[in-house]
Amino acid sequence: MNKEPEKTIRLTMTEDDARLVAKACEFYARIAYGQFTEIAYNFLDLSLPVDEFCKRRDEMEDLLFRARAILYPDLGRHVGTSYGYGRFKYADKAFDVYQLLRLAYGDNRYPLLTAPYPNVELKVGNEWKKLAFGPRRMRWE
Repeated sequence: MNKEPEKTIRLTMTEDDARLVAKACEFYARIAYGQFTEIAYNFLDLSLPVDEFCKRRDEMEDLLFRARAILYPDLGRHVGTSYGYGRFKYADKAFDVYQLLRLAYGDNRYPLLTAPYPNVELKVGNEWKKLAFGPRRMRWE
C-alpha cells in the first residue's frame, strides 16, 4: 500500500509570535507529561502579595495533584514526578516544535528531537538560513 507523502506547511511569523507558539507547545507537552503544576506557575498573578500567592499556589497544586492522580494513577501526588520526553509521541512533537522555535530566536541549547529531524529555516533580512543538525551540534547554513 502506497502512503501519501506528508504535506509540508511553511509558517511565517514575527519573533513575538514564535515565542508565543513556543510557549504554548512547551506548556501543552508538559501538561501531557503530567507536569500539572505548570498550570499554576504559568497563570498565577505574580503581582499578588507573597502570602496570597503562596496560599493560592498551594491550593492549586493540591487540586492539580488530585486531578493528575486520576488521569495518571502511577504518578500519584508526588512533586517532581512526570513521564517526560519519550512517553507520548504527540507531546514529543509539541516539545520538538518548542525547541526548534527556541533555537530560531537564539537559544542554543541542543534539542532532544525525535528523528528524523525536521527542516527548520529562519529568515534574517532577505536571506533564508537552514538549520543543519550533526552529532550533538547544529549550525545555521
